[in-house]
Amino acid sequence: MNDSRRRLKKNQYEIVKTWLSSFVVTAAVIVAVTLFIPKSPEAKILKSEGLLNMITYQVAVTDEAQALKLDSLMIVLENQLERYEVSIGLGETSGYFENLKDNTDYRLSVYGNKGFGQEKLDSVVVKTKDSPGGYILGYRPVGDPMEPFYEVDVFINDPESMYQSISLYYGYTYDDQPFYQFTEITQNRETVELMHLFGRTHLYLEAITSSGAIVLDEMWLTPTFRLYSSFYLDRVDKNQLDLSLYHSSDGSVDVTYKVDLFEGNQKRFTQTIPSKDLEGYEHRIIFTNLKAQTSYRVVATATYINPSTLREETVTLLEEDVTTLSDYQVTYTITTSPMYLDVNITVVDPSHLFQVPYVEIYDISGEYPIWLYSETYSFTPAINSKSVQFNILLPDVAIYRIVIGIRNQQYYIIRHVIHDEIYHKE
Repeated sequence: MNDSRRRLKKNQYEIVKTWLSSFVVTAAVIVAVTLFIPKSPEAKILKSEGLLNMITYQVAVTDEAQALKLDSLMIVLENQLERYEVSIGLGETSGYFENLKDNTDYRLSVYGNKGFGQEKLDSVVVKTKDSPGGYILGYRPVGDPMEPFYEVDVFINDPESMYQSISLYYGYTYDDQPFYQFTEITQNRETVELMHLFGRTHLYLEAITSSGAIVLDEMWLTPTFRLYSSFYLDRVDKNQLDLSLYHSSDGSVDVTYKVDLFEGNQKRFTQTIPSKDLEGYEHRIIFTNLKAQTSYRVVATATYINPSTLREETVTLLEEDVTTLSDYQVTYTITTSPMYLDVNITVVDPSHLFQVPYVEIYDISGEYPIWLYSETYSFTPAINSKSVQFNILLPDVAIYRIVIGIRNQQYYIIRHVIHDEIYHKE
C-alpha cells in the first residue's frame, strides 16, 4: 500500500472516529435532558360515592417536585354525553356534583399540567344509584384563613324511615385516646358548622335503628396547614434594631427563617435561623453597628415544606421600614445595698426621644420567667439634660432579673436598655 492510500484511509478513520465521538456526546446530552423531566404530581381519589343524582368525591394532591402549574389542577366528571369541571388546589379537597342522571356511569378524574398539557393523575368509574343511607358530601373552610371554621354537607336518604336519629360525630385521637363531639342531624340535607379544628379530624355519621347503632359514612378532614409563627420589631435604638421571632410549629415541620436588612436598595445584613436550632418559643434577632438616624427596611420570611402538599413554600412574616434614632447620651450609676438598688440616670436627649424611665423585675428561679412587677418614673428637666433618681426594692426570690431603661411615652419600641442583669439572693 503506497503512502497516499495510507493517508486516505487514515483520514477516513479520523472522520469516522470524530463522527462517533460526536454521536456519543450528543447521546449523553439527550440522556441528561431526559433525567430532568419533572416528576409527576401525585393525586389520589380517597373517596367517591354515587347517590340519587349526585357523585361525591374527596381527593388529595401533592407536588413534591413543584412541577405542577397550579391553575391547571382540576376534577373532571364525564361520560359520553356530559362533562363537568371543577378547579381545585393542592392538598385535600372534597365536594360533589349534582343534577346528574340517575343510574348512570361516570368517570371521575383528576387532571394537572406540568408543562406538557393536561395529564390524568387518577381516575375511577362511579355510578349514580338510588340506595338508602347517609352520606358526608364534603367539607370546605370558611371565615378567617388563620382561624377558619368548616362547613360539612350531609345528605340523608331514608325513604322507609329506618333511622330513629342521626348524629355527625367529629373528633381526634390524642395519646391513643379518642375524643369526640357530635351534632344531631335533623334534615335530609343539612350543613353543619364545625369550629376549632386545628388537626386531622375524623368525621362519621351514626344512625340509631331498631337494631342498634350503625355507621352510615365516614371521612377524614385535614385542615389547611398554617404556619402561626410571627416576627415583630421589638426595639429600635440609634445603632441597633431588635426583632423577636415567635416560632410556632407542631415539630414535624422544619422551618428556615430568614431576616434581611436593607439600606435603600442595598442588602446590608442577613440572618438565617433553622427552627431545629431554636430553643423555646421566643428568639431574639439583633442587628448592631447600624448608622444613627438612617432608614432601613426589614424583611423576614419563613420557608418550609407544606405537609399537606409536599411543596416548598415561602411566606413573608414581616416587612417594615424603620429609622434608627438620632444621637443621644446616657450616663448612670447603680449602687447596691442589701435591700435596694439606688439608681441615678442622666440623659442628654436633643430630640426628646425618651420621656419615661422604667424598671421591670422577673423571677427566674423556675423553669419559666415570672413577671414580678414594673414601675415608671419621671425625669427632672435641666437646661441641656434631664435626670432621675429612684430606689428599687430587691425581691425575696432566689434568682431574679432586673431591667432598667428609658423609653418613648408613645412608641414602646423606642427604648434604651441601661441595665439588664441577673441576681442571686445572698
